[in-house]
Amino acid sequence: MDGFSQKNAADYFKSGRLKEDSLKDYRAAMLDFSKAIQLDSANYNLWYHRGRCKDALGDHLGAIHDFNRAIELNPYVPAVYYSRGDAKAEIWDYTGSQIDIAKAKQLKPQLAKILYVRGVSKFKSGNLKAACIDWEKAHETGSPEAKKMIDEHCK
Repeated sequence: MDGFSQKNAADYFKSGRLKEDSLKDYRAAMLDFSKAIQLDSANYNLWYHRGRCKDALGDHLGAIHDFNRAIELNPYVPAVYYSRGDAKAEIWDYTGSQIDIAKAKQLKPQLAKILYVRGVSKFKSGNLKAACIDWEKAHETGSPEAKKMIDEHCK
């Protein structure tokens, strides 16, 4: 193999993020994140993003496994707890979900505000469905403003 054809973990991560965020090709993104994990298994962000892809594809247990590993590697990232809480809710583990959401809020008390503002941005760009998802998450983490937006736009 020549030097130009060898990819490192960062290359796979960038490729995976493009596929995850821009293309919404979660299966292909998951493969890139898996390759990156083989090269750098101590990077919590790789586990987190692969977990997000698994969750988007309906593999909530697999997502929880990846989120658990991400938390083991870095227990101070609120988004990982939030994502794990969301996945737990999908498998009816509501107690576990609430614990994770509370931990996310503890680590980043302004999380509700962040989600609310992101929802407003998505709404203004014409993506009502994504805005409603963010507002639901913001409402769950304590945003009264998000509840108003849900009532006005998401019913």
